Amino acid sequence: MSNVVSPVEAIGHAAPIVRSRRSLGLDVLVLVSIAALLALASNAVSLVGINWVSSTKPRTNGVEAQEHIRNLGFDPVDLAYAQKIVADGQHLIFDARSAIAFAKGHLPGAMSLPSKDAQTRVSEFLPLLMPEQPVMVYCSGHSCTDSLDLAIVLKQQGLARVLVFAGGYAEWSHAGLEYETGE
Repeated sequence: MSNVVSPVEAIGHAAPIVRSRRSLGLDVLVLVSIAALLALASNAVSLVGINWVSSTKPRTNGVEAQEHIRNLGFDPVDLAYAQKIVADGQHLIFDARSAIAFAKGHLPGAMSLPSKDAQTRVSEFLPLLMPEQPVMVYCSGHSCTDSLDLAIVLKQQGLARVLVFAGGYAEWSHAGLEYETGE
């Protein structure tokens, strides 16, 4: 006779509810399947989703990103026009990426205003921001939405001419264009 006591007997319960391994396995399979379907559906409608085909290409191409920017009420900027804006020096240029990313490299003349801090830090730039002052914002590239988030905050501050460079720093640096480092 064995002296081993089951956990149920040790607790004092009369009879445990036992599910078969097959039933439990089926329940787990159903839950995992539902979770996977919800994740795939969410990824499909997200602008910044997981790119299942290639991890080196942005989820959206330049045309899709520019269309999305227009739909949100902003003017998109391509690489050639971004180069002209930087060369002319007439626009304020804001980098919506993190301060760390900004310090590693940014467009010439750009100022760091991370989108996650924009609501609280935009007041630092108010003396520079006149309603008709042209502004260009950018972030990491086509699959990044930080520049759009920042553009919305700047528009809420009354700026009428906010341009969004969808290709962002990724397109700029990939083209081999000059950039600055540091704060």
